[in-house]
Order: sequence, then structure tokens, then C-alpha cells
Amino acid sequence: MFAALALVATSGAFTFGCTSGSGAPGELLQNQSTISIKAMIDAQGKAWNSGNLGAYMAYYWRSSKTKHIFNEQVSVGWEAIDGRLRAMFANPALMGKISYRDLEIDVITKDMATAEARWRYEHDNLAMDGYFTLIVRKIDGRWLIVHDHASGAPVEG
Repeated sequence: MFAALALVATSGAFTFGCTSGSGAPGELLQNQSTISIKAMIDAQGKAWNSGNLGAYMAYYWRSSKTKHIFNEQVSVGWEAIDGRLRAMFANPALMGKISYRDLEIDVITKDMATAEARWRYEHDNLAMDGYFTLIVRKIDGRWLIVHDHASGAPVEG
């Protein structure tokens, strides 16, 4: 039921794979990409936390190949992902708040990276924790999510 909960938001605590060193061109590109991807994840989280599902979905690649997996629920294609989230969260007040921590970004090539983190969702008396892994690609100059795989469960207590 909570497929969107693994989709990230902002929090004060995070780490990500940005290194300092010689300033070589490849390292500079990796650092710039890491900063851009983190900014994309932050912006997507802000959109979620403000109840703006349209802005939230803008960070997914608008393709029939985009994939979102949460626990055992699989959605393939941007429209399928958008439709499922709109059905689940027709009222923005139901969206709750999401946050992440321990963010790690690994830039694989100049136009592909992974991002992993722990996430938390809170709405009324429900809290869920889990992990996500994103595959992001730079498409037409923008970093976009092409694959989102998350797992989570309600917090006991």
C-alpha cells in the first residue's frame, strides 16, 4: 500500500559520496554530478512533503521503461507509477511526510549513478522505515530516476 513512501525527502542528516582530492577532471565531474543528484532528491522530497504529487513525479523519467518496486509491488512505466500514486494519495493530506538519512551516491558514468539511503514515512499514528536504491540517469541535461527499488515496514511501538 505504501509504494511511494520509499521515495525520498529531505532531512538534516545525510552523507553522500563526494570526495576531495586532486581536482582532476573526472573527480570534478563526479563531485558535480553527486551534488546535482542530491539536489534532485532533495527537491523531490520537498515536493512530496508539500503534497505536490505532480512535482514529485517530475523527477521520474517519463518513459514506459521506468520501474518502481516497493516490497512486492511492481509498477512499470511512468504512467503506471503516477496512476498508482494518484489512486493511493488522491488527497494530498494523506501523503504524510518522508525523510531520508545515510544517503550514498555512486556516480558510475557521466550519465548514470546509484543512490541509496534509509527512509522514514510518518502520517498520523503510522510510521514506516526502510531502505531505497535508485538508478538515475542524466537525460536531456537532467538527472532522473529510471529505477526505484525500496522496502519498508511499519515501525513497532
